[in-house]
Amino acid sequence: MKKIVTLTFCRSINYGALLQTYALRKHLQSCGYDCSVINYQNPKLKYAQISGLKKIRSIVWNNTLSGFFESRKRKIRTENFRENHLNLGQIYSSLDSLKTLNKSADVFIVGSDQVWNPQIVADDNAYFLSFAEDGKKRISYAASFGLYVVDKKYLDDNSKYLKKFNAVSVREKSSAEILKQIDVEAETVADPVFLLNRNEWIDNLSLNADTDNIKAGSKYVLCYVMPCGSELAEMIYSAAEKIASEKGLKIITLGKKNYARPCGDEILDGDAGPVEFLQYILNAEYVVTNSFHGTALSVVFGKNFYTLLKHGVQRNCRMEELLSSLSLDERIVYVGDDFKFSDEDIDYSGVQDKLTEIIGKSHGFLIEAVEK
Repeated sequence: MKKIVTLTFCRSINYGALLQTYALRKHLQSCGYDCSVINYQNPKLKYAQISGLKKIRSIVWNNTLSGFFESRKRKIRTENFRENHLNLGQIYSSLDSLKTLNKSADVFIVGSDQVWNPQIVADDNAYFLSFAEDGKKRISYAASFGLYVVDKKYLDDNSKYLKKFNAVSVREKSSAEILKQIDVEAETVADPVFLLNRNEWIDNLSLNADTDNIKAGSKYVLCYVMPCGSELAEMIYSAAEKIASEKGLKIITLGKKNYARPCGDEILDGDAGPVEFLQYILNAEYVVTNSFHGTALSVVFGKNFYTLLKHGVQRNCRMEELLSSLSLDERIVYVGDDFKFSDEDIDYSGVQDKLTEIIGKSHGFLIEAVEK
């Protein structure tokens, strides 16, 4: 049996990062492979793209103030999810420590998520599998730059690693176009959360209709807000309020207390872990979000949703390309546009046909890349 190890952002408290890590591992295991996730933590990266006063503020926040404002319950639930579903094991914190994996691994897979985004990984070439020895199979699965444009020097610096890959796939067509600048061909595949279908998510994680704030039969709009400017955040809240008012629903908002604004008699949940996050989406009547994985999982669970974005933001490519590929562009609303609530449910029959084709191609890429 081939031993596969994957490298991605498994230490984040971000729901999407953890769930895509879980989904890729689970899918590979279901295909009969021995798959584990590298517990990689590069201490340099936390402040890699921050300088001056912002760095000082960030250090103070992470080491002192966050304990007062961030949910201890969410941290515990997140750690429990990592322990129970990712089985991370030994911590690796340097390239030298990662090289020891060559003794046991047959295949290295990097991805998914924004593992090639220079604003996140800076000069850490581990995410280009620089530690893998010659003769070891290197694959990227749904890796993402998370941007429409990437500095050419960053590409040139990492091209020597990319050209050693046996198979390259990315999550967005824009990422494939970026790689063409250094003569690397890449297939476009689905984010790992799509590799598990609705029933697999429910069965594997025992999802149900009960969390701290919802009971079976509760009807609500889920408002999931990733950190963003006040203008976009306000539009997300206003859209949720409009839907709730027209449909007679409650509002439940997920987010940190330092940037989430409760609207009206809304419930604000800062304690939800990855499983609770999934349950909130699964049981929602509507989802309003600016999150890529909030959008993707709304599609997986067949939800009515709206994705709100600000014009001219590079990271929008993730949501824009995903929804365009599924002919769901009309579910995007931009700041400055009028939010027009439609009482019509999304017709998922056509969406499912497109998804089936994309997922089939993605699964085929993985199997061929590992076995070829």
